[in-house]
Amino acid sequence: MTVIRQENAIGIAIGAVAAAAVAMALCGAASPRQNGSAQAPAASAAGPRSFEIVPLETVSETSANAAIGDVNGDGCPDIVLAKGRHWPVPSRVYLGDCHGHFRPGPDLPSEATKTYSASLADMTRSGHLDIVLSNDEPEPKLVLVNDGHGNFRVAATYGDPKWSTRNAAFGDLKGDGYPDIVVANRMMPSQVCLNDGHLHFRCTPLAADHSSAASVAIADMDGDGWPDVVVARSDAPCIVMFNRPTRTGAQLKK
Repeated sequence: MTVIRQENAIGIAIGAVAAAAVAMALCGAASPRQNGSAQAPAASAAGPRSFEIVPLETVSETSANAAIGDVNGDGCPDIVLAKGRHWPVPSRVYLGDCHGHFRPGPDLPSEATKTYSASLADMTRSGHLDIVLSNDEPEPKLVLVNDGHGNFRVAATYGDPKWSTRNAAFGDLKGDGYPDIVVANRMMPSQVCLNDGHLHFRCTPLAADHSSAASVAIADMDGDGWPDVVVARSDAPCIVMFNRPTRTGAQLKK
């Protein structure tokens, strides 16, 4: 597989910003406490911690994964719950107010699907976080585009509905600023789906085997400026696929 050198690691940057925002909220580094009294003390660098448990839902459903990011543009982290696994269940969005409160967001247009993960990435360079749903077979794998206010529409599909997909991760593998998708499949080859900037995806096998991948992650693992792929497999050794430059671009190699 041939790709172009990366100049803009947009996907990793978005993830880092979202993670930093959540870390600040959890550590009480944001603003005064909810009751208007003194500001929360800074978190200790060491020692035990306690956590307050707040339910997001009033029902118990089959949830598979969660993603965090600001989907409605108010500067506060929101939550996307990927639901379903083996049973069709609608995935859901919960909007945060920066004070630890969450309310249900608009319904997603994907209806009930067997979803394993919901990744947040700006797939179109619009400045808004979109949702990449990894759905199990026989359902299409979906890209939901955000209008900037947390309202989503089905804008594209990627891959093959027949894939037994267990996870999907994003990263700009070819350096054009548009996130690409790496798909973890069960008992069939996992795939790399390259985004042409218009939500058309060209997919090729990640590795020439039929091992079962449970999850994938994308990051620059060797400091060469190229995002690499880490594949967690359930019936074979886990691997790192290094994104190596060639005369015509780069190649993913074990």
